[in-house]
Amino acid sequence: MPYFAFLWVYHWIKIGENRHRSVANRHRVGQMAARLSLRNAGLRIQAQVWLHLKQTSRVNLPTDNTGSRFLADSASNDAFVEFDRVQKSYDGETLVVKDLNLSLPKGEFLTMLGPSGSGKTTCLMMLAGFETATHGDIRLGGTSINNIPPHKRGIGMVFQNYALFPHMTIAENLSFPLEVRKMGKTEREEKIMRALDMVEMGAFGGRRPAQLSGGQQQRIALARALVFEPELVLMDEPLGALDKQLREKMQFEITNLAHNLGITTVYVTTTRQRH
Repeated sequence: MPYFAFLWVYHWIKIGENRHRSVANRHRVGQMAARLSLRNAGLRIQAQVWLHLKQTSRVNLPTDNTGSRFLADSASNDAFVEFDRVQKSYDGETLVVKDLNLSLPKGEFLTMLGPSGSGKTTCLMMLAGFETATHGDIRLGGTSINNIPPHKRGIGMVFQNYALFPHMTIAENLSFPLEVRKMGKTEREEKIMRALDMVEMGAFGGRRPAQLSGGQQQRIALARALVFEPELVLMDEPLGALDKQLREKMQFEITNLAHNLGITTVYVTTTRQRH
């Protein structure tokens, strides 16, 4: 084949490849845009949080002028927890959380429900201080906490895997957050016993986490989150590892304890079940 003919054939082969690549790229971009749109739509839905109550007769919910009960209000003046146009991106391009506006009054138990990947835990981690918001402001008690480190926010945290120190006894696990706050030994011991009694685990202070059942470990994780008497407690799917019967029991106990103590609670879950 003459050289110019070869160049001509090669030229049209490359044009065909480029056209095919362009179509494939447009297809991939379209798929990415669709996924991003679905995720943002899902997040907007998940941002519509509601009170997670087992027995509303035990709790006096706030009412509007007509006497109707209402849930988390995005424009409340007495808000304790506030997200103001908060955005989060891990790669600088895709928004995991997009323009989240949320206001939660003090003393309420609030649940964020949604599938994996919808941004629930990311919101919780930003509130706890383990993740930094890309844009927007997060306030606690009217004060911006964007630049405050986690250990200075005074927030209790219950993780999905409990995160108990296996080499420490139960009492030592509860003592750790108190030692970080430089509390004296006598005060630490009093708070530890009070927290263990709250979760009905007062006789287990000398055991280690491996010597407890899953439900008992969950109670200890909750006690550790409450031991320094925080005003806000965050829970990241804390019952995911428990069986159905124990999970339902612990759901009621956690909700009832939070209501009785008047602690503001944010609870993340993928399970649509009323407490």
